[in-house]
Amino acid sequence: MLYSSLTGPVTPAAVNSARKLPPSKPMSHSHDELASLTQMRVSISDDGVATVTLASAHSNSLSLSAFDELHRTFSTLGAMADVRCVLLHGEGRHFCSGIDLGSFTTLMSGDPTACPARRNTQLYRNIQKLQAAVSSLEDCRVPVVAAIHGACLGGAIDLVLSADIRLATRDSSWGVIEAELGFAADLGTLARLPRVVGEGRARELAMTCRRFSGAEALQYGLVTSTFDDLTALMTEARALAARLAASSPLAMIATKAELLHGRDRRVADALDHIAWRNAATLASDDLTKALAARSSGRRAGGRPVTFAKL
Repeated sequence: MLYSSLTGPVTPAAVNSARKLPPSKPMSHSHDELASLTQMRVSISDDGVATVTLASAHSNSLSLSAFDELHRTFSTLGAMADVRCVLLHGEGRHFCSGIDLGSFTTLMSGDPTACPARRNTQLYRNIQKLQAAVSSLEDCRVPVVAAIHGACLGGAIDLVLSADIRLATRDSSWGVIEAELGFAADLGTLARLPRVVGEGRARELAMTCRRFSGAEALQYGLVTSTFDDLTALMTEARALAARLAASSPLAMIATKAELLHGRDRRVADALDHIAWRNAATLASDDLTKALAARSSGRRAGGRPVTFAKL
């Protein structure tokens, strides 16, 4: 059963399509780096959905190499003309247990002969590198859907907050746990969470470090839908990703960019920004096709409308 705050149901046709996934394409020679990943896997189906599967040891914990691969993966996928949506999920019992604590020693190591200021400067750069990896989901120009089951703790919440849409199982386990480990969350949660769940709830979750369920995450607005089990979650997540991939890529890219632009800037600035963007891209074949489909009774963004690659 689907428990959702989405404003429209996923169509049965999309669900049936998701249950039988389109065939995946082999990686092109220009993207061989995605075939050499060790902490995750990537596949791209014929409908333009790229599936990124976290597949590392220790409940998909994020090692330093996993952060490097995340950045490389989402930067590469965002530049591929045949990728229109990315679906992120975890292999096994958990989505992601957070940052690999063993990585902290490496992260904080520096030249022992350097002065404290220089060691701190290097740590600052290391943190920025991890932040960039997490933000690569947000920087990826196409929509990113995160499907969460099992544990989603610490750095995993940093990660999914950088996605555009989050779905979860009702019994998934969440926690902003950094403070109980002795440090403040520094990869994006404290910047993004208040904008998603509100200032008061973000403070409570970040300061108490308490665990909460996927059902509570839905109540807080952290996810938009919850599901009874992993099978239902992945079926609906794939259907949603396929639905987004079937839409105009120009429209999806512009919508994501403007939502991010408007989030952190004054309304007047955001309105001016979208005016300039649409002045450059509104007169497109995509708009013509979508309007023609709507006038003939076909749903824009639905299947019979096929949009060209970028």
